[in-house]
Amino acid sequence: MLRIGIIGAGQYGRQHAEQIKGLEHVQITGVYDIQPERASALSQEFFIPHFNDIDQLLSESDALDIVCSTSAHHKMALLALRSGKHVFIEKPMCATLDQAAELVNMSLEADLKCMIGYNERVNPAFEAMRDISGPWLFIESHRVTPFTPQNSNISVVLDLMIHDIDLILKIVRSDIKQISATGVKVLSDTPDIANVRLEFNNGCVANLTASRLADREKRSLRLFQADSYYRLNLLNAELHRKRLGQNRQNQQIIQVISEKMDIKKINTLKAQFECFVRCIKNNESCPTTQQDAYDAMEFAYKIMKKIESLGAS
Repeated sequence: MLRIGIIGAGQYGRQHAEQIKGLEHVQITGVYDIQPERASALSQEFFIPHFNDIDQLLSESDALDIVCSTSAHHKMALLALRSGKHVFIEKPMCATLDQAAELVNMSLEADLKCMIGYNERVNPAFEAMRDISGPWLFIESHRVTPFTPQNSNISVVLDLMIHDIDLILKIVRSDIKQISATGVKVLSDTPDIANVRLEFNNGCVANLTASRLADREKRSLRLFQADSYYRLNLLNAELHRKRLGQNRQNQQIIQVISEKMDIKKINTLKAQFECFVRCIKNNESCPTTQQDAYDAMEFAYKIMKKIESLGAS
């Protein structure tokens, strides 16, 4: 039985508890939050203990799910790693690159699992792209969601776009030679909308758009290569391909053929934790490694610096 403790009892903490509770051979040892009343409420809802002392939660857990505010990720992850505990950290990994680098080094030196919550990595639509090779000429991503005040203290680049940065770095596998970016502050003190153009050394170009001011949620990727293009609906786990082909009735006629890939839908949040548990039990590498998370954060900060240099309005 793997014992997992939860640090953070807010909205995301509740979502995590719901998924971890349903895993086989896993026990939630309890929950800790700097606001004891929130921990108590989560405790009552899921019939799990709550702790006012973080050290007690650490002593009774094999692994920690860190889902508190981003500003506290570094402190809580350090406590867990120094106590010899594996950690699952909700994205973004930390508030600063220096903090993220310290966690990467510490988890590697301690030989502990450190998985970051990029749930799109286990999205079946993205998983289906594994067997499709490039080279990719152009990639387009859109990730938009309605505004919620709880995430408005960080840039939309760290809040939303970082998912697509992670996916695109995984797909393209080339160094970035140029970044162009713009961002706009509307309801927050940080950019709520951002558009970014990434030019890679291998010739691929990626255009990323993220907004937290939409009427409804949308998460999509389009990938173009010489003879076809793919459209991923990450929200509904759908993958479509379009290519040129012969007409069935008249092979002299060339037409655009549209194909929808057969994909089994899953709960990506639950799949993340299943993967985390499996990596601990079988001593496997996590799908989103510490270095992957750091790389995504590094480019996110380069993008934010570019936006700041232009003066986000």
